[in-house]
Amino acid sequence: TLLDASRKKVSFLAVVVAKLGLKGIHQVHGRWEDFAHAPGNRMRFSLITMRAVRLEPRHLSILANHTLDDDGLFAWWAGPESGMPAVEPSAGLTPLEPCSYTLPGIDRPRSVFIWRKADSSNTITAPKAARSGRG
Repeated sequence: TLLDASRKKVSFLAVVVAKLGLKGIHQVHGRWEDFAHAPGNRMRFSLITMRAVRLEPRHLSILANHTLDDDGLFAWWAGPESGMPAVEPSAGLTPLEPCSYTLPGIDRPRSVFIWRKADSSNTITAPKAARSGRG
């Protein structure tokens, strides 16, 4: 699923997908905030990428809890001078090593920040206390 708030970009993606004969790829026009909270939306993704967005800690929590698969990756292409945003503990995201790069003709470095969501099926829980008494 390719999601973008710009109808022009979604239309372009639809043409590219059709011309290349790609199967199983859907284009959706909308904002990620609306998509994540859409009633009945149960879609989960193993990879979510974002760019050109101001990322807040609550955004990471929403994405992790509503749309990212366990063990999935979230990558954010950040502009110059952007640091890694804080992550709410409830998101269950672990930051990976950021990647820095420069664009041709632009001296200011940019970064890609990546997080991995913990796999909830591998969560270790403490055993229940044994019951005392008979029977």
